[in-house]
Amino acid sequence: KLKKLDPLNPKVQKISGEIAQANGEIQKAITFYESAFKGNTEDVETIKKLGELYYMQKMWNKYISLFQKALQYHPNNVDFLARLGEILISCPEPALQNIEEGKNYTERAFTYYNCPPEVLIAAGSHLAYAYSLLGDQQKAITTISQTINIGRRQKIPASQQAKPEDMLTAFRNM
Repeated sequence: KLKKLDPLNPKVQKISGEIAQANGEIQKAITFYESAFKGNTEDVETIKKLGELYYMQKMWNKYISLFQKALQYHPNNVDFLARLGEILISCPEPALQNIEEGKNYTERAFTYYNCPPEVLIAAGSHLAYAYSLLGDQQKAITTISQTINIGRRQKIPASQQAKPEDMLTAFRNM
């Protein structure tokens, strides 16, 4: 009924995307979410869902573009900052990597005053990795050590703490 009444409404497009995704129609879901985002760039949930599908489908260029555009409307969204920074630092397509720019985004997320612990840990890990790639091992070690300490204070599960601790060992052995 909603599709007939207002098929171009971003909320209708989003719901259609959710239904298509639940039915395993990923390309159709992407199309609906893209339409929903164009119609309402403020909807954080649509951005996250579209980003997840782009990521799952390895649509790196679209993933990067989505979060660059999303940050125009949500410049301090730490999740968007961390996601964009991560992909720019470690994108599987080397031509899309921009380590310096990715470092800047992850640094903004890592230093944001009200960052959720799981985003903080991810941002800190990627920031340390960026410093390492840029040849600054001391900053990499300092940042990953801070990340580990934050994880301990926040009582992050040991399974999530393992990656930063492995990174610290690797940085110290370089």
